[in-house]
Amino acid sequence: MVSGEISSIYKKNGRVRKVHSLILLPGLEAAHKLSLRLETIGNIRSDGRPILGLDCHDLLALTLEVCPDAIYVPAHIWTPHFSLLGAKSGFDSIEECFEELTPFIRLWRRVFPPILP
Repeated sequence: MVSGEISSIYKKNGRVRKVHSLILLPGLEAAHKLSLRLETIGNIRSDGRPILGLDCHDLLALTLEVCPDAIYVPAHIWTPHFSLLGAKSGFDSIEECFEELTPFIRLWRRVFPPILP
């Protein structure tokens, strides 16, 4: 299994959205095919997490087109910034983001802030 994280920054429904997504692929061949498609959209070779101006819905659709066995995971969904349900840049529901592709979101990643003394 191969994984990677992508930052999507785009406008949808009148708001700027900033969402990080984790993509799990079954192997290097699938990763190479997806990389080739994503390179036509933006710079995926930058240091760290690539930033694309691509709607999460469209990223999921493209990912499934390239590799139907891929698993798309919205990352750290409840942090304020760069998350699916974040107060500063997210959506009010998973359905608002992924529309008819919502059934393909089978899991999500959450990170809780540390509890400080």
